[in-house]
Amino acid sequence: MKRFFILYAIFTLALNWSCGNKKTTEPPVVKPPFVSKPPEAFAGFLTVLTNDASRKIEIYDPTIENWNTAEAKKWSWAPTTALGFVTADINTFGGGTDFKLRKVPVWNNAEYAALTDNGFAAIIEYPSGKRKWSKRLSGNLHSAELLPNGNIAIAASDGGWVRLYASSQGSDQEYYAEYPLISAHAVLWDPKTNVLWVTGQHAITKAHIITALAIGVQMLFRNLLKLIPGELPFHLPGGMKYQLTMAMTIYFG
Repeated sequence: MKRFFILYAIFTLALNWSCGNKKTTEPPVVKPPFVSKPPEAFAGFLTVLTNDASRKIEIYDPTIENWNTAEAKKWSWAPTTALGFVTADINTFGGGTDFKLRKVPVWNNAEYAALTDNGFAAIIEYPSGKRKWSKRLSGNLHSAELLPNGNIAIAASDGGWVRLYASSQGSDQEYYAEYPLISAHAVLWDPKTNVLWVTGQHAITKAHIITALAIGVQMLFRNLLKLIPGELPFHLPGGMKYQLTMAMTIYFG
């Protein structure tokens, strides 16, 4: 019996020594790449935000990390009576859906902004914010663009249209030309090809599409005239999941 206990003790010690000295493979430690200094913000253009919480359009400096500071916020805007807007405009505006700043040749190359809210569109002087043109509209406005001739293009998703208002003809001008486009979402002027790019959906296939609207000038007629497809130089980057549709000319006298 004594011999049995001695052998058991020797076996236990040998087993413990074996387990204690067994080499295990541990996962490699992945060290983060060495960074000599924190990443720097792009010191270029300011950033424009539409803020539903404050019901204002706000511009921030992207080089400042904390946007809650007064130093970061460079500009903010909402319609007021002092800026030339009426009470109905003020009550309608909820913070904006789009804002584009442009230099307008027909207005002494001064800076103006085209903006939209769900039920409101306007052109304002920048940075004063004074009213140049505005209108309350239904249709869930998504986007606006200010053309070099002073007219404003507006896209309405629920309304299913892109309109070009003759804002160059006066601050209360209501005349417009309309291009029907289901779920119209964006408008952008291309100064190189002189076309207005708009996005929406195909009426039959419901595919997302990009359409080019060519803006023309004719003294006697104000209507829509279809151009021959392919007449304008259209170049889309490869892989874009959109299809190009027809081009139209919108005439304004």
